[in-house]
Parts: sequence; structure tokens; C-alpha cells
Amino acid sequence: MVKKQSGKKEAQGSLFGEAAASDPQAAQDSDAAYADRPASATAHEVEDKALRKGDGDLRVIRHPVEFAALVPVTWRISMLSRKLWLFMISYSLAGKGTATDYGVTWRVALSTLKRDAGFDSNDYDLLRSSIQELQKTLVEWSNPARDKKGEIKPWTSTQLLGSASFVIDATGRHCVEWSIPQELAMQIREHKQYYEASLQIATRISRHSTLALHSLVGRYKTSPGGLTMRKPWREWIPILTGESEDAAKHAKLLAGVRKGKLPPESGVEDKYSEYRYFNRDVVSKMVAEYNSVQDEVWVEALATKKSGSRAISDLQFKITPREDFKPAAKPAFNALTSQALDAMMELGLLKKFSLQLIEEHTPELCIQIAEQVGRRIKDGTQGAVKNPQGLYVTELNKASELLKKPKEEPQRPVKQLSVDEALDETLKDFQADLIASSKASWPGHPKEVQDDYVKRFELESLSSAPPAIQTAYKKSGLKSPMLAARFFPWLAKVEAGERWSPTMGELLAFERNRQHAKKK
Repeated sequence: MVKKQSGKKEAQGSLFGEAAASDPQAAQDSDAAYADRPASATAHEVEDKALRKGDGDLRVIRHPVEFAALVPVTWRISMLSRKLWLFMISYSLAGKGTATDYGVTWRVALSTLKRDAGFDSNDYDLLRSSIQELQKTLVEWSNPARDKKGEIKPWTSTQLLGSASFVIDATGRHCVEWSIPQELAMQIREHKQYYEASLQIATRISRHSTLALHSLVGRYKTSPGGLTMRKPWREWIPILTGESEDAAKHAKLLAGVRKGKLPPESGVEDKYSEYRYFNRDVVSKMVAEYNSVQDEVWVEALATKKSGSRAISDLQFKITPREDFKPAAKPAFNALTSQALDAMMELGLLKKFSLQLIEEHTPELCIQIAEQVGRRIKDGTQGAVKNPQGLYVTELNKASELLKKPKEEPQRPVKQLSVDEALDETLKDFQADLIASSKASWPGHPKEVQDDYVKRFELESLSSAPPAIQTAYKKSGLKSPMLAARFFPWLAKVEAGERWSPTMGELLAFERNRQHAKKK
């Protein structure tokens, strides 16, 4: 809200000594120089190419089935943490480890871990914090199968990782050493059921949720029908995002403290209050990425509703070999819906959006408004309609409001805003004024300046935009209302620079000028 002064960022120190901190390249060269030297005998040393095939590609590793759908109970698992854990567990599966008074330990050269996991940074603080996430995170799973003693464990809870150390061995080589909690170690030694996980595919994945899906696919791709377990969709949130309820509450509380507010207690379920948000932010992006990084199977998300309800209740995934995959049949429409859909698409509305409007406003009303807008377009006595889609939506909303029964509600007293709420409102108005100014001055910019801004927009904002926005940009450029709504706020923020986050004095001056203009 109000701009704060920030101090200089402290230089990162190295966990492996001052030489590495002052010269990151020296640390990398040191790893390479000592790559072939023997490690000390304190822990089992994982071979340099333990996870690689003869051609140099990463192997497919067999993991216990219990590892396929871990549920974090506390804290959170970041993308880097999950990838590190995948490789550290794979190293543990590739070797028996060394039994010590403190448990079973493994060791791997840092250069090997970085190369295999695709970690191309010398930021050892990030590596340490990611490993600490694994130590802080409790996970749980169930195993309905009986063990050798005839016992069943319907619930098991443990840490993802035991002790961990960064070690410089006697030869000067940098290594990572870790131990596995007892329950996980037992699964590694005694598991009978396993799934295969391709580490080569794992290195191509950029999203935490996709990496979690990769494990699920490995477990269920050979099951009858290729279906995963079906769960209430909210139970998938910690599995796919790696974010526990406790972590979500902590993050929201921290955000509130930074704003000077203490929000009501809420967590993951508040973040994804409805399935459509979870599907938009996690499920659809995860499935799209996984289907693009491998060509063996095709994954679909199957959301189901309870009988008599319109809300999504359960979620599962279907895994189909590529050669057997057939797109789902298109839903059949009745004659009235088909007529409404054809009329709306003829005006230029997208099919998906049209179906949403039909479901919300009924086919009859949609047909009536389409005919009304069609007559307006053909009417030569009035000006040309530049945006028939916008006109259609406006008229449809007007007609829908007229059909609703008027409700007499008692007048409520005007709510008095708190200081923070008033500042938030003023900040929004201030930024809206900057956006309007940038939009008004845009046509006056020289073409070379406009081209430079557009290229920056493509790199900084459009590259991370949803596919629908990228498609609209390729088709219509900035003429699309959807793109204009994204471009001009970005442009205003770039042009304003530090003014985008104004000081208290700037906000007060803006408010006084606005009040003075109203009096005139």
C-alpha cells in the first residue's frame, strides 16, 4: 500500500566456506576436480552414475507404491524440495546405505546431485532451505496390504527426511549426506509393491503439481481402466500442491501481518474455495504440462458431481496409453440449446463462453437476444456496431435483470471505512488513474516506442499468461479487449515506476486534488 524504504540486500554466504562464497565458479570447478576421488567411509557413497543408463540418460526407478500420493500434514513442499527428495530417495533405493549408531545414512557428491536433479545454481542457501523443508514436513499414507506378520497399517506418519549434512570430505570434495526416517527406510527395504518413475521425465517438469502427477501416473498406469483413486477434490489439494493446511494458514497470516491486518483463520480451502479455482490454477495446468513432456500416456482429469447437485464433489484421473487414447465424445445438445449456440457463435462469441451463458440465462432468452442484436446490426438507420459480442452480453444481462422479481430491501446505513480500507480504496483509484493516463497517451507514442513496449510485454507478462489469452493475442493483438485489459495495467506500472506504489503523502495529495475537482 504505502511505499517503504528497503535496505541493501546482504550478500549470500556459502555453506562450504569463504572461497566458494567469494567465487561461485571456484566452488563449481572444485566439485568437478574432485569428482573421481574416493569419499570417506562415514556413509555409503552413491556411485556417480548410479541413476544413469549406459547411454547417459536417467533411469526408470522403482519406488514403493506408498510414495505415490504423499499427503503433507505440516509445512509445505516446494518444487525444488520435492525434486531433491525424489532423487535422494532414488539414490537410497540404488544402494543399501551404511548402518551407524545414528541410523542408516547415504552420501552423494554435490556435483552428482546437481547434475542429476538439474540444479544449475551455486546458491547453497537455497539448497539447504529446500532440504530443511523436507525435514520439517510430516507426511502420512495408508497401506491396506498385510505385512509379513499379517498386520495392516491403515495409517502411517513420518518426516520426509531425517538428518542431513553438507560435508567436505578428506579429499576436499563437497558432498551431501542424509538419513531416512525408520518408516521410510522400512518401505525402501521391504516393499513388495512398487511403481516405476522415470527420472528423465522428472527433469523436464517445472511445476510441483506435475511432479506429483508423475508419481501417480507411474503407480496407476497399469491398473485396470487406468483410473487413480477417486477422492473429494479438496483432498487432492495437499497431494498436488504440496501445501498443507497449516502452511496455508501461516502464509495468509504472514500476508495479513505485512498489511497491518490479522485475517480470520483460513487455509488451503479458503484459497481454493471452489473447484473451478483449483482446476484453473492447478489441475488444468498440471495435466497440460504432463501431456506435453512425455509421449507414453495421455492423462485426463475426471471431475464428478453428486446426484442432484451442480457442484463438483470428487476428482480422479484417467491414464490412457497414447495409441489407445480417443478424445471424449462431445456432449449432445437438445434442439433449443443447439439453436441458441449457433445464433451466438454467428455473432462471434466463443463456444465455451456461449455454453456458460446458455446455462446461466436459459436457451430461450439467449435466442431472443441474439435475434434482437442481429436486427440492430442490420439496421442501417443507426451507426455500425463495432463490438457485437459486447453488445450481446450487455443486452442479455439487461434482459436477465428485468426478468428477476424486484426485491424490497430495507435501506442499510452506509458502512464507515476503516483507515486501512480507505487507503486501499484510494490506492486503487490512484492506480486506475495511472492506467487511464497510459491508455490515453498510448496512441501518441512513436511506433518504435510502441514496438519496444509490446516486446517487453510479451516477455514479462504474456509468456506466463493462460493459453486463452496467448491465443487471443496471436489472433487479434492488442485490439482484443481481453489483451487490452492486461496490457494497459502493465504499461501503467512500467511507466509509473516507483509511483505505482505511492507514499502516504502522494496518496493524500491525490485524494485532496480529487475532492477539489468534485467541488468545482
